[in-house]
Amino acid sequence: MKTLTLEPLPPERLGPLLRWSCDLHRSGDGEAPSRQRLWFESAADQGATLADDDAEPYLIATLMLAMQEGRTLVVGGRVSRLLLANLEEYQAFWHATAPRAYRRVQVIVAPGCIDDAPALVDPAGEAIAAFSGGLDASFLAWRHHARLAGERSRRIRFFVMLEGFDIRTRDAAHAAPAIAAARETLADLGGELRVLRTNFRDVVPVIWNHAHGSALVACMHFFKAHAGTVLVASCEKYDDLVIPWGMSPISDPLLSSAALRVLHDGAECSRSEKARALEAWPAGKDRLRVCWGTENPGGNCMRCEKCLRTMANFAAQGLAVPRSLGGSETALNRGIVRIKLRTLAQESEWRSIAALGRGRPRRFWQRWIPVLLAFARLRRAYYVTIGRPDRAGMNS
Repeated sequence: MKTLTLEPLPPERLGPLLRWSCDLHRSGDGEAPSRQRLWFESAADQGATLADDDAEPYLIATLMLAMQEGRTLVVGGRVSRLLLANLEEYQAFWHATAPRAYRRVQVIVAPGCIDDAPALVDPAGEAIAAFSGGLDASFLAWRHHARLAGERSRRIRFFVMLEGFDIRTRDAAHAAPAIAAARETLADLGGELRVLRTNFRDVVPVIWNHAHGSALVACMHFFKAHAGTVLVASCEKYDDLVIPWGMSPISDPLLSSAALRVLHDGAECSRSEKARALEAWPAGKDRLRVCWGTENPGGNCMRCEKCLRTMANFAAQGLAVPRSLGGSETALNRGIVRIKLRTLAQESEWRSIAALGRGRPRRFWQRWIPVLLAFARLRRAYYVTIGRPDRAGMNS
């Protein structure tokens, strides 16, 4: 039997930082045993904390890795029974939607380490949320500050920027200005930003389009002492979901434990609708950071697919392109002919943008979208034909 054993370690003090770690042991079926260390760290004054025997963030972070490798997951720490039940359904979701990539695995927790406590209730309606500076996260921040979610609106105690996701731990020059910009953006709403770093992407080699949701929730567990709910910003709209995807209103709530409820937030809105909502928050709109590149530390390259797509989210509605994305459609008109759509999610987004502004004169970049989508369909058909669905952007 192949196993992946999680061994949580006591926290370490590294100068001004606190680091929580878990050793990952692989063994079984005649293979040479191996060990890696997954860690999360934060400045000591950021309020991150975790009980020494709490294994929940490590279990959430590594479940998809065990499913990908077909390993029984042996957990050396405490886990709530509610989380274990939810993760059985989470596995069912991934096995049903991406069966070639993930199989169901057994999770073994010592009987004395299973916590039967009921789920916590948060009567104050408080929450925490991750914040990257992107369109989805900025919309979440503004929506709850302005109470646009009605009775679902919550007071967000603070936001957390996660370093090691789109900003990799090796890109320190990119992290500092991005954090500074995000802190300035949230200050306009009276919001507070905290920071957590992790080497998740270095030791959990699961497709990032699949793993980013569980990685985010694992990180937010280090702040669950401050609020019993974490809000996860939606990616796609309810009527245009891309399945499977790392974040969705189907799978995100299945990462809830007794101590931290996970709510998928904002799926009634498309990215273009979120862009329109941000017109009422100029500080948020004009400080957007959507780019994954590192050539413009803390900012946007204004050439990649995501930069150009976000420009289009605004421009297609007759709205001004944010200053953080150049302030005009010039880069969009120039760059759209170089875009290659690599995932079904990207295709879905551009189809949604193409549907906007009908009946009005079409700019060059709008007339190019059908060509962009046609090239994407041809590219996908080619790679499927040669047996490379991974190159075709097929999620499953």
